[in-house]
Amino acid sequence: MAIYERILLTGASGFVGSHLAPALARAYPEARRVAMAAPGDARCMADWEIARADLTDEAQIERLVAQTVPDLVVHLAGMASPHLARQDRAGVRRVNARGCEHLASALSRHAPGSTVLFASSASVYDWSKLAGDAATEDAPLRSADTEDDDPYAASKVVAEDVLAKTLDASAKLVIARPTNHSGWGQKDRNFPLARFAERIVEIENGQVEPIIEHGDLDAGRDFLDVRDVVDAYLRLIALAPTLPAGTSVFNVGSGKAHRIGDLLERLRGMTRAETATRRDSNFGKAAIRSMVCDASRLRRATGWAPHYSIDEMLQSLLDFWRRETASSWDAAQ
Repeated sequence: MAIYERILLTGASGFVGSHLAPALARAYPEARRVAMAAPGDARCMADWEIARADLTDEAQIERLVAQTVPDLVVHLAGMASPHLARQDRAGVRRVNARGCEHLASALSRHAPGSTVLFASSASVYDWSKLAGDAATEDAPLRSADTEDDDPYAASKVVAEDVLAKTLDASAKLVIARPTNHSGWGQKDRNFPLARFAERIVEIENGQVEPIIEHGDLDAGRDFLDVRDVVDAYLRLIALAPTLPAGTSVFNVGSGKAHRIGDLLERLRGMTRAETATRRDSNFGKAAIRSMVCDASRLRRATGWAPHYSIDEMLQSLLDFWRRETASSWDAAQ
């Protein structure tokens, strides 16, 4: 019997999902694979059945889980941008937290012994108490009672708690807490590296003035190539059958901080175009000066280690935006 027979993937058309979906299809070719897509999402995916459902609609999620009866759920769907979350605090609670409750409730009724891999975030840690140290999985979490300045992080804290309390006792909940990740396919301009890369390509094409606007460049962040994050998820999925029922938590990070300004300079060094930088007052100062995660637990359990360098991640991101721009140009002709 295959390790997993029925796989449900949410967020399949997102940044990480677009990398993970084909990797899962290769890893589990005999499994029935169902990708949840939001109503109105016209994108389709090779090697996956597409099921239309809205994470915030309890009845739709109930029907999807009842029809699929998954033994593996990979839950990536949700609002991923902290910037957008601050603009829509009710929306991020509804999607990230309430959506998890809908999913967990349906699983407890229709697939109680399933394995759930939940893509949380390293932002759940209370970084004010870590004084720049790397966070382990036992580090204190930020309070879920107040959204303070980061409703996205608060929604992830609530989502983790809801899943742990709502899933059946026989279920295996694997919580992955990845650090920042970027690379090929990152389109969301609310993330600084994607915004910088797009601007550089626009400058290369003569579309805009040769100035890259930016916010706080002194914050340090633990960055991974998205392909390394996907590799970590695949290893955790393979590991899950050996884990006990209940909740297992794993950080996914390099253990090294990279100054945002240094990453911008590396991107500028990857183009022949002349560029300059300018501080944009619309971007405030980052509240957290350094975010670094200790992934020793993941390394010991699976042998995982980052494979791609920071420069490979940045080059991949820049090449993606060059392709996107070229495709847009061709379509306009």
